Amino acid sequence: MIRRKVTDLQILNCIYQYTVAFGWAPSIEEIGRKTGLTSKGTVFIRLEKLEEAGFIKRMKNTPRALSLTATGRELATGVRQSD
Repeated sequence: MIRRKVTDLQILNCIYQYTVAFGWAPSIEEIGRKTGLTSKGTVFIRLEKLEEAGFIKRMKNTPRALSLTATGRELATGVRQSD
């Protein structure tokens, strides 16, 4: 079986597309399912790193409380936000 590496961009795209489609952020389980990450712990760690890098914002201990920052949205969509 060939494993593909899930990139941060794939996670950002997942968050963006899910939020546009449903009006709220995906759960950790949904991000894992959409990106092929099988461990919730791995998804959680990746989200922490994206938050530290300034690509997403999260409210701790609240389900689905994450959103893309302007920089994260630019990476996910490929469209630069005007000032």
